[in-house]
Amino acid sequence: MRLKPWLGAILLPGALLTAPEPAAAQASNGGDIHVIRAWSRPTAAGALTAVGYLSIMNHGAKSDSLIAASSSMARKVEVHRSTMADGVMRMETPKAGLPIGPGETIILAPGGDHLMLVGPTRAFRLGDVIPVTLRFRRAGRVNIQLQVDTASITPDSAMQEHQH
Repeated sequence: MRLKPWLGAILLPGALLTAPEPAAAQASNGGDIHVIRAWSRPTAAGALTAVGYLSIMNHGAKSDSLIAASSSMARKVEVHRSTMADGVMRMETPKAGLPIGPGETIILAPGGDHLMLVGPTRAFRLGDVIPVTLRFRRAGRVNIQLQVDTASITPDSAMQEHQH
């Protein structure tokens, strides 16, 4: 999901205030790129994949793109774009990455764009911290930690929090 700068400024601070968040998952900076709410779900032993969700803010004056990711706790990490076509949800790895315009925020969330951790090295349990390195076209490498948690905030729930 892509938020306009003014909408992100309204929704994200309130969403962050209402959602409990472990300290390890709060924020990572990579120059003009700021990552918040990085989390993953618990997995079963032997799971073939896991997911990563996060919000990325571009505070710079130029566009950037999330072009790749990696983790020591997965065989590989893929950046997935989710699209709906003829009532079917499809996932693809965008060749140009996920674009983030200047002043823009993108949200990788359940049912939308996300990181796919392929071949986790072990089951992810509540409270685990998964190190991930994001690679951006302009900002370069940004190290983050996905906090394994069941609590989540989605774009829809962030909007609902502000409609009280």
